[in-house]
Amino acid sequence: MAYTPQQIKGYVQEQGIVNDPGAMYTAAKKYGVTGSQMDEAMGWQGGTADNWTKQQGYESLGTTSQGGGTGGALASWATDPTNMTADQYKTMAGPMQGATTYTPSDNALVSNNLTKLLASDNPYMTLARSKAQAYSNSRGLLNSTMAGQAGERAAIESALPIAQQDASSYFTSERDNASAQNTFARDANAFGREGALTTAKAGFGLGAQREGQTWKSGESALDRTLQTTENAAEREFRTGEREATEAFTTGRDAAQFNNRLTEISAQTDAQIKLLDKQQGTNLYSGYRTASQGINDDYAAAVARINESDMDPDVKQAQIATLQTLTEQRQTFLNTLYANSPAVG
Repeated sequence: MAYTPQQIKGYVQEQGIVNDPGAMYTAAKKYGVTGSQMDEAMGWQGGTADNWTKQQGYESLGTTSQGGGTGGALASWATDPTNMTADQYKTMAGPMQGATTYTPSDNALVSNNLTKLLASDNPYMTLARSKAQAYSNSRGLLNSTMAGQAGERAAIESALPIAQQDASSYFTSERDNASAQNTFARDANAFGREGALTTAKAGFGLGAQREGQTWKSGESALDRTLQTTENAAEREFRTGEREATEAFTTGRDAAQFNNRLTEISAQTDAQIKLLDKQQGTNLYSGYRTASQGINDDYAAAVARINESDMDPDVKQAQIATLQTLTEQRQTFLNTLYANSPAVG
């Protein structure tokens, strides 16, 4: 069927899309109206519609007669957003970025910094030893074993505050860097999810709003069909959106909690390593085994909760309670090892 310029312009005005070139393109594509016919109907300069179509990267409206047009704006879509699944939304959001765990480096250990300071032939250590030797000399002990021991003790006492400060600086910097990386990963995950949902909503709105509209009689019957289609598509979209949101939230919360456990144990981890090295104990192995046991218990419990048939809000509440208990277990373990009789 051929449409006159008056019919085309009248439809555009009736639908209220005079200032919506995207909607006009969709309608023209659906009913086989060419770019030159749109120019004539709307009073545009020749080539305006085709130039806009090229700028947007859309399929050309063509220059053939109306009889050769393709029907249905949704026919050229690679994916109908009204039929997208939760897995497709997850793919659009991109892969979930995991948490950055933190393990103190050698620079964050007081023992390593102390060893380096004592081993270096710097003026500060030389001065400390010289003062101790001068004092020993004043007491007639210059060449004795006690004089040598006094010199090393003075060097250690002078170097220890510096080593402690250096280790603390490294520990704080490394921990803060890990925290910043986790914050970035969390924001990147949220950005990807929101981008996917925004894209899906925009595509769904465009397709569902235009599908079923007609330029001829029988519009009321088509409107009823459109309403039925939109309702079904809306329910499916909401289901997909909810599943995608739940999947994202679960992954994000798990990553944040794992990072929280790492932060809780990091300081104790470094302290126990230092104590083992200084006192010849073997607390670290037992501490790590116990910490891993806490992590394993938590992971197994979360898996059981997620596999149950409980409502999502009940699952969320139980996992939150479990996280609180797990933090308490880890904190208790830290306190227990930090105050172990073996290090007294």
